[in-house]
Amino acid sequence: MLRLVAGVAEPDAGHRLLADGVKVGYFAQDQYEVLDPERTLHQHMLEVADTQTTPYVRPVLGAFLFGEDDLDKKAIMLSGGEKARLLLARMLLQPFGLLVMDEPTNHLDIASREVLEQALKEHQGTIVFTSHDRRFMDTLATSVIELKDGKLTRYPGNYSYYISKVGDPFAKEPEPTPQASKTSERELEKDRKREEAERRNRLYRILKPLKDRVSAVEERIAKLEEELAEIDDKLVQPSLYEDPAKARELGALARELRAELDVAYDEWSMAAEELSMAELEHSET
Repeated sequence: MLRLVAGVAEPDAGHRLLADGVKVGYFAQDQYEVLDPERTLHQHMLEVADTQTTPYVRPVLGAFLFGEDDLDKKAIMLSGGEKARLLLARMLLQPFGLLVMDEPTNHLDIASREVLEQALKEHQGTIVFTSHDRRFMDTLATSVIELKDGKLTRYPGNYSYYISKVGDPFAKEPEPTPQASKTSERELEKDRKREEAERRNRLYRILKPLKDRVSAVEERIAKLEEELAEIDDKLVQPSLYEDPAKARELGALARELRAELDVAYDEWSMAAEELSMAELEHSET
């Protein structure tokens, strides 16, 4: 559906109407091929910049956690997460009135996701996006569109509001707790405190392993990124290529680390989603 909205795909029937003068930006996970592997980050940004936005190229890259040392890094040297950040930076540098985004938080760590959230909050146009990240949806969505049984229904508000309106048809209504007329206020207060303690303990048991998993993956990502940065620094040194065997060895190691990073980013995304869903699910219990 997003491809149809963005104009990337043509509908089998019907037609797409877009207001005059509206520029559409489209982000999808399969767009990495638009990046020339031999061009640098700086060159990729200048490709989409104009005279007004060129001064913002470096600040935008910086906002997406690219430092000065990364400007001359070629796209072929980027991990999947770095490519996603570059594509998002390119998109937000351009004056799009409509942003269409398919799973924009995939491959992003927490810091990058927060940067993206802030940038999208400041966007003056319309954003249409899909996401499995419930926290991201709650932060940004101002309406939810439900496609069900061939019908489209629009709900104002974020994802939590949508869930509250739709409800769970299989959920059982809680039964009222009977109160004996002779039960004292002190006993009721004692029961409330015990139930609250049990709720906190239950929530702790549920969330702690999920938080530990997210933290462990983040530590692994940080270590891999640090190792990759050290190797990338060596790969740009001309003296390295006086020893071709050493250069090939470091190049192969860099590729292995990028592959490990891609796996780690995917693992983090799944763990963060599971934690977010658990927090939302138990926030009202």
